[in-house]
Amino acid sequence: MLDTIPNKTFHLNGLVIDLHPEVYDPAEDSFLMIEALKINYGDKILEIGTGCGLIALECARCGAQVICTDVNPFAVQLANHNSKRNRQMLKGTLEVRGGDLFSSIKERELFDIVIFNLPYLPASNEKKVCGWLDVATVGGKDGLQVTKRFIEGIKNISF
Repeated sequence: MLDTIPNKTFHLNGLVIDLHPEVYDPAEDSFLMIEALKINYGDKILEIGTGCGLIALECARCGAQVICTDVNPFAVQLANHNSKRNRQMLKGTLEVRGGDLFSSIKERELFDIVIFNLPYLPASNEKKVCGWLDVATVGGKDGLQVTKRFIEGIKNISF
């Protein structure tokens, strides 16, 4: 899938992050989330919808034990690529999994923090979710479809 070298790269806190046109580029919301997080060494973190892996990598850089997931196969491959590229910067661990919301989480996995920069834009009547960038940003007809599924699913996650 990532058969070409990504055409955009950026740097944050010593991390080098490659981007891909089929994966949501980190924007203000991503950077605000990083700024708001208070990560302690050894925290067990789940990030859903990791995209390029930036937030998960920043958490692992701070010493957290991170599992991150994405439904987009391009994102899973890119996050794995970025994890390998930045391995020497990580004080914690990072595992990337493919899956929709909580589908790739094992029954007895425990987390201190769950992070999800969820898709919340409402879909217009004539626009259907058709590409991976839509999956990353569109939350259904009212913008809350994914949020509702997340709230229902989080009940089954152990903290």
